[in-house]
Order: sequence, then C-alpha cells, then structure tokens
Amino acid sequence: MYCQCVEENIRRIYAERMPGDARLNLLAIEEERLTMGQMVTKLMELDKELPHPLFEKEDYDMLFTVVRKRNYYAHQVYISFCYISDNDEEFEQCYARAAKQLQEDQKTLYDLYEIVEEVRYAYVH
Repeated sequence: MYCQCVEENIRRIYAERMPGDARLNLLAIEEERLTMGQMVTKLMELDKELPHPLFEKEDYDMLFTVVRKRNYYAHQVYISFCYISDNDEEFEQCYARAAKQLQEDQKTLYDLYEIVEEVRYAYVH
C-alpha cells in the first residue's frame, strides 16, 4: 500500500513540476504507463534542472530502494514460495521469511510514504 501511494504521489508531483497544466500532464503520464522507476528517474532529472529541488540525493536513493522493494513485493515474493507444493514445511519456512521481511520493510516504506506525502501536500495544488 505504501509503495503504491508513493508511486502515485511521485506521479502527481512530477505532473505539477512539469511545464504546462498539471492535470493534462497527469493524463499524459497515465497514458505513457511509466513504471515507478521511470517516474522517479524523470522526477530526479527534472528536479536537477530546477532552482529548488524537492528531494535531495539521499531522498532519491531511498525512492529507488522503494522501487526495488515494490517490484519484489509486486512481482517476486509470491513466486519465491508458491511452487513449493510438495513440502509443507519448506513452504511455511519460505512464507515466514517473506512475511518477516515485509514486516521489517514496513517501517521504512511507511517513513518514505510520509516524506513523499508531505512534499505532495506542500507542493501539489
């Protein structure tokens, strides 16, 4: 959930930062169907060109960490244990590892969500 909210906030912030009408920019972004990683890269490039960047280098490093975590949870986590069907104990161990990792990542993802949400509130009209 936090990854999806960060991704949407990045889209909205980028649409606002781009020249032109933010609503039309957001529609164009949605039509382009950019990945989260592509959106973060585009925002970072645009931010570098503007006199007052919204995010620092460390913030972008964290955003790219969230991109990797989001991709893992969205595309890979289930695969890591779903094909272990003949060994219930191995399945449970893999599932428990994935659940533990998600619990550990939850705090980091929440913290970044809060940072990006504050920027969106302050910047997006």
